[in-house]
Amino acid sequence: MDLIDAFVDMTVSAMSPEIFRKWAGISLVAGAAERRLWSRTPRGAVFPNMFVMLVGAPGAGKSIIDDVKELWRETPEPGVKKPAFHVNPDNMTKASLLDVLARSSKSYLPRSGPPFNYNSLLVAAEEFMVFLPVYEGEFISTITRLWTNPTEFAESRRTGNIKELKIERPTLNILGGGQPSYLASVFPENAWNAGLTRRMIMVYSGDHRLYDVFALEPMDPAKRAGMISRLSAIAGAYGEIPYSAEAVEIYRRWGAGGSLPVPTHSKLADYAHPNNRGLLVLKLALISAISGQRKEIAKYDIERALGWLIEAEKLMPDIFRAMIGKSDRAVLEEFRLFMADFITRGGRPVPEPIMWRFLLDRMPHEKVHQLLQAAERSRMIELVAEANGERLWGINPKYIMQGE
Repeated sequence: MDLIDAFVDMTVSAMSPEIFRKWAGISLVAGAAERRLWSRTPRGAVFPNMFVMLVGAPGAGKSIIDDVKELWRETPEPGVKKPAFHVNPDNMTKASLLDVLARSSKSYLPRSGPPFNYNSLLVAAEEFMVFLPVYEGEFISTITRLWTNPTEFAESRRTGNIKELKIERPTLNILGGGQPSYLASVFPENAWNAGLTRRMIMVYSGDHRLYDVFALEPMDPAKRAGMISRLSAIAGAYGEIPYSAEAVEIYRRWGAGGSLPVPTHSKLADYAHPNNRGLLVLKLALISAISGQRKEIAKYDIERALGWLIEAEKLMPDIFRAMIGKSDRAVLEEFRLFMADFITRGGRPVPEPIMWRFLLDRMPHEKVHQLLQAAERSRMIELVAEANGERLWGINPKYIMQGE
């Protein structure tokens, strides 16, 4: 079992949905690799750093982010007690990000050649709104630039003791948590076609299960110690991880076939660019190989990376539906008016797929079935006909009279 799968298994009692635990594990490994491990294409080096946002309602299980933060903090450098990673302080704000990153210098001595100097900061923020309470273009541009792992980052300042800030080989990993309402209130409409949201993988869960806290078992101390030991081993690794011929072939085949399936939501237009998604696949494949301590990126790693990305992308539109923020009552009334208008204009009942499409534009998919059940049980709608596998629905006239 590789490190990511082991993390998902170890945190089964964390009251967090599996997809959150999976992406927390991916971020855990990405952060541990920092800038010491990379792959290479003809376009240049590919580093494993990631920006991941876990999105869900309050109590959806975003606290798994704190588990990642604790593991990062407790991991020692190989053979010594010194912490292996620089992790964000709990009170860090956007204003102090660059200062903290500038102090997070690292030096690795390869078996041959000069020391490899770089600056690495791992950010784990269960409440991303503390880190980014308002949308500021200049700050967004800064962290977007850091995502590209430049050779140097320089900033001129008008105030303070440091007038010229220079950071050598900066790398930044972010694992954040947010609610749909936070994204709706902070990110303006034009932000969804900007640099940060194009590079950030948003992972949604609408899981509202009540976990039986009395049936959950505590985290196994032996498994936790083993995970810290494996993270420490990653902290001591350095060098390029090449692609196998099979991995390259799978990647090329996916690209030549149109990089399917492509996200179609309007807010994901720039994110869905094949070059952007292609780079994310390469990063994830590299992380998969690091997690399994493989010497090359195999066919398995590319296929696994595609599976991870496509799974997350299928749920991304639900984030924007949840951002609308209408109550079920408001959506139900809007749905009733839509049904009545469709029947009046078309002179026929409403096919079920049309009802689903209308509601999917207004709420997460897992709530559509619940709302349709509520509409049927309250006798607002009724099944009129069913033929050739198609169900046709109408409005209950008595319900219309009562409602109006």
